[in-house]
Amino acid sequence: MILGYDPGLAAAGAVVYDPDKGKFIAAYPLKTKLRVGPEKAYASDTFVRRCRELARMFNDICNDHSITAVCSEAASWPRHAIGVRSCAAGIAVSVAVAECHVRLPVYTMQPQAIKKALCGKVSASKGDIQEYLEQRYPELTDLIKGDKKVRSDQWDAAAAVVASLEIPELRVLLAPGR
Repeated sequence: MILGYDPGLAAAGAVVYDPDKGKFIAAYPLKTKLRVGPEKAYASDTFVRRCRELARMFNDICNDHSITAVCSEAASWPRHAIGVRSCAAGIAVSVAVAECHVRLPVYTMQPQAIKKALCGKVSASKGDIQEYLEQRYPELTDLIKGDKKVRSDQWDAAAAVVASLEIPELRVLLAPGR
């Protein structure tokens, strides 16, 4: 099973792809809470708690589906410090959890490479990519849930998986008899 992941700290998306069946079998909107309870918290405490929440969700998905590889879109770094921190935390948590799971390989692809792999052009829009995925993998329409942001993250995670299927190392990992 392959876990597709679009990283983030407040909201992220994850999908599970079964290469034997050639279809997606699960999708997860991942959200962490800014505050828990009525107490005030230091920003650093909130940040650590949210990283832990995300790690637990990621870990549960890996355990529930016997994940063998993780695929994600390479980070497009935002221009503000808080966005960079949140993006970096989401990536770090996913890599750390993957490393703890028998050293799962993590594959990343640049957004332009994903667009080219799925739509044949680097100028493809999110709408073009979603349309391709809906036609090729109709099960995604029923699996992807949540608010607009996490639905977008789940579509991005699915796109990363599909594009990553052409990575030679991943193809060897998924080869029958391995």
